[in-house]
Amino acid sequence: DGVGVDGFIGRGHCKVLEFIINPLFMKFQRKMLQEALRLAGRSVCYLEVDLQQSVPPIFRDMLQVAPRRPPALKKKQRQPPKVASFFKVEKVVDEEEVKREERQKMIAERSQSALSMITKKLLSEHKIQVNARVVVVGASDAGLSFLESLLSIPHVHFSSLTLLAPGGLEYRHSHHLPLVAGSAAYSHNELRRVMLELRVRVLNARMIDIDRQGKHVHIVASSEGDIQESLVPYDYLVIGAGLQDDALHALKIRSCGVEYVTKDFRRVNGAMSAADPKIKEELVEGGTFIKSLIWNPLSYAVVYGRSLNAYCVVQGLLMRKVP
Repeated sequence: DGVGVDGFIGRGHCKVLEFIINPLFMKFQRKMLQEALRLAGRSVCYLEVDLQQSVPPIFRDMLQVAPRRPPALKKKQRQPPKVASFFKVEKVVDEEEVKREERQKMIAERSQSALSMITKKLLSEHKIQVNARVVVVGASDAGLSFLESLLSIPHVHFSSLTLLAPGGLEYRHSHHLPLVAGSAAYSHNELRRVMLELRVRVLNARMIDIDRQGKHVHIVASSEGDIQESLVPYDYLVIGAGLQDDALHALKIRSCGVEYVTKDFRRVNGAMSAADPKIKEELVEGGTFIKSLIWNPLSYAVVYGRSLNAYCVVQGLLMRKVP
């Protein structure tokens, strides 16, 4: 996104395979990479990071290339032959179909890695350090895209970005069967390739109050059954909780997965909200609730509402063999 491809010849590109540096010289790694490009006669440097392996320290000084979805190519129907005969029928190899299969295979391989780049010009320019404390509440599409836009600015480095994401990022629950409507802007692979957890402090906590005078938010988190309250200071606060189910909130009821119950609210056994960050863990396949719904004839599952999440919950229960 920061390179004009027409301005660089093919031999001016290079790829970093391994990058190891003594921690004592970590602050000089930009200068060392710039000198390496000069000696090699290269202009652009790429780094492809496997999501399953460790990330080299030079990753934080490079500009990450935003993951892009492949274009949906319209499948062209083959014209029927002018003369139809079953005598000596030969299998016709469609070149477009072969190219399409190769492209899908390449996309599947590249979806497990993230791409970063840097140019000699960007290495020679000073990167502005922004130490303002930015706190984003909610891992919705708006909150994630806001953080991604901040991290994609080539001349600015944000050193204190915090994301409050109850339940963690969505791809952490990808091993479960789908239950609620997911993100419309980020698939699990795309969210992994953004690599937020390496550049943003992600807190598995819920905000319960805002102190605008003291400029901090009250959060609550549970660790092994213990509820812990703490404060997170901020200079800029961005509320991006997204669209949430409000049916239980209107009845003054807290969902089963929410440990902290505020004043004038109560908990009803079995009542869950689609916005509950632990709903996938509570309704895990083979869990207590699912076994009770399957084998106990006196147990029933009632889904209230006609939103997209309500239809997704019904489909998710059917996938879990709930009659």
